[in-house]
Amino acid sequence: MCGFTGTWNQRNETTVERCLNSLSHRGPDAQQSVHTPLFSVGHCRLAVIAPDATGKQPMWDTDKRFLLAFNGEIYNYRALRVELRNLGHAFHTQTDTEVLLYALKQWGHEAISKLNGCFAFAFFDAIRNTVLLARDQAGIKPLYYMKDGDVLHFSSELKALPITSRPAINKQALGHFLQFTYTSASETIYEGVFKLKAGHYLELPTAEAPLPWFKLKQSFTAPPAPFRLDALLESAVQDRLIADVPLGSFLSGGMDSSIIAALASKNVQRLNTFSIGFSGKEFLDETEDAKRVADHIGSNHHSFHLNLTDLEEHVSLFFEALDEPFADSSSIAVSYLSAQTKKHVTVALSGDGADELFGGYRKHQAHAFAASLKGQIIPSGLGKLIPGTSSREDRRGNLKRQLERFDQAKRLNEKDRYYYLARFSEKKNVLSTVTFPLQELEYPSLEDQLNNVLLQDQLRVLPCDMLHKVDLMSMHHALEVRTPFLDKRVIYYANALPSAQKFNKKEGKLPLRKAFQSLLPEFVFEKKKHGFEIPLESLLRGPLLSKIEGLKSADVFSSELFNIAAINGYLNAFLDGQNEHTSLVWSLLVYAEWDRKETARFESLKTRKE
Repeated sequence: MCGFTGTWNQRNETTVERCLNSLSHRGPDAQQSVHTPLFSVGHCRLAVIAPDATGKQPMWDTDKRFLLAFNGEIYNYRALRVELRNLGHAFHTQTDTEVLLYALKQWGHEAISKLNGCFAFAFFDAIRNTVLLARDQAGIKPLYYMKDGDVLHFSSELKALPITSRPAINKQALGHFLQFTYTSASETIYEGVFKLKAGHYLELPTAEAPLPWFKLKQSFTAPPAPFRLDALLESAVQDRLIADVPLGSFLSGGMDSSIIAALASKNVQRLNTFSIGFSGKEFLDETEDAKRVADHIGSNHHSFHLNLTDLEEHVSLFFEALDEPFADSSSIAVSYLSAQTKKHVTVALSGDGADELFGGYRKHQAHAFAASLKGQIIPSGLGKLIPGTSSREDRRGNLKRQLERFDQAKRLNEKDRYYYLARFSEKKNVLSTVTFPLQELEYPSLEDQLNNVLLQDQLRVLPCDMLHKVDLMSMHHALEVRTPFLDKRVIYYANALPSAQKFNKKEGKLPLRKAFQSLLPEFVFEKKKHGFEIPLESLLRGPLLSKIEGLKSADVFSSELFNIAAINGYLNAFLDGQNEHTSLVWSLLVYAEWDRKETARFESLKTRKE
């Protein structure tokens, strides 16, 4: 994995070199730039395949006409190399980068559909003066861009775009962030700055807007035969074990990471596995389960325990990594896990994607339960029967929280229920003039209502939250994370199944349970779904309390954007001991810290320019 930044239709040497330095954490092994009268592009490399100098980027073809800057891995590159050789292409390295370069030279944007991997890239034709940007099918690797007239700027991270004066805040994106903890699939926090959506490409000057190269399957009726899920996933894992550097696997003890680690251990002797837990927070700690799985598969297991002091330390690293507001608090734990894992390996496999493909979240069971009611009336207020407050940090409080949310969700129609359960905050009055218009969000229209839920999670939650979190935190520590469940073949398989074959109101991921029951201990399939969370309330009321108190006088909450009276009301309620506003308070803190960092960054750019 790597990072790149560049400008098309303009030579921009000094600016690209400066922007490239801000990406050095993504690629500490090599840094190189290419500048022509038509474009400038820089690349920093985390060497994984062919780590010698032959893999350096940006990479020219032998005729010095086509140039590629690439972040990611193409797992079927060996088969593509054979196909391209048969078409007359000669190869001089053992890299997937060179294969991708010549695939694009041979087939243009049609080559993208032949790829199976995780990727974002920029591909140039120096004679025709064209550029092709593309992003993988799931949105595993990021790609930002902005236009300035006929000039295109692009980068692996927003902060590596050549923006010299701070753009206006995108109010729609801000509203989205405050409710969901992340911005949308195509917009960013800044007006005029965009993300290339997962499964899309942008080719200039041919087209003015991104086009899809990969569409999530809209029909869930085709049978997956002759494929078998166990064979497909084992092949996906084997493909992701190709590396010329040390490799391991995350292992939480849950079903998804356990399946991946078990399959990897069949191909890697004494596989290194890694788990994380929280001292003094038994409900959030799965390290014992991870150890049991590690013993079963015979891996060399590393278990890390952190306390509130460790979390506080990684909060600063979390803020440092942000290039736009993002408030998934489990990112802090991913940062810690990535930092510790990097001490042992350069590549780690993960179980990301299984929940969105096969219906593994508790909210999916809530959707299935609500759909099964068909007008039946069930008692309300069950959450009130549980004493204490709702909380994510202990079993009883979490059950109370879930019952209270379902009490509201069951009254809503399918679409509104989805967005209610997806949101972390309902407080629309935090902004001064804008409330986020949920009715304008696209929602799938399949006859299979529950597959609508999964498809929307794949379009929104997966690229905007889960994968963004892992890329942001792991690459901040120069750790590459690979996701076998998001192999293109596995996605096709999962999305060919009716929802009834994937999850119901009692349990989820039915195909995984059936395919891998004999591979792992029974307890892995019997344990309830456990989200990867941190003790956020304890963190905010402990080490970060002074920062929360400081928000009441923070000058970042301008009246132009925010309803300051409403914000102070929620902050006072939290400081008085109420915890129903915890997610909102954390999001406000994230925005404030991001804004301070951005203000300092643009002041520095201004000073340097002067």
